[in-house]
Amino acid sequence: MKPATHEQAVNSVDMLPTVLEACGFKDAIPNLPGRSLWKTAIGEETLEALPVFGEVYPGDADTLGQPEKHIAYRWIRDGDFKLILPHSHGDDKPWGDYLDKPALFNLRSDPEEKQNLATNQPEVLQSLLQKLDAWWKP
Repeated sequence: MKPATHEQAVNSVDMLPTVLEACGFKDAIPNLPGRSLWKTAIGEETLEALPVFGEVYPGDADTLGQPEKHIAYRWIRDGDFKLILPHSHGDDKPWGDYLDKPALFNLRSDPEEKQNLATNQPEVLQSLLQKLDAWWKP
């Protein structure tokens, strides 16, 4: 077994299926979200680059089971690009005053996320927005 290194981002939900397969329990939990990365970790397969998704919550959610009521931001990372989409609730500004409009960054050329490309690259913005909404649109 030879360990492998990959530069692609992966989702945290991939960790449990990977650990289960590494321990010999590949199909222990049916319909488990995520994908096993075990064969890529040991160098038997290449890692397919897939978008990585996430959301940010303010930490003071008071309604369980209804994440859409408290979400602050949704984001997608696909290749070099990252889109962050703020969500406001009613008249409130987005949580933390971090962003008040969509932000698109090229992480290869701007790893500190300083230059918002949302108006300069509308095609990339739309493509990522469609993927993000297909993943989850509250």
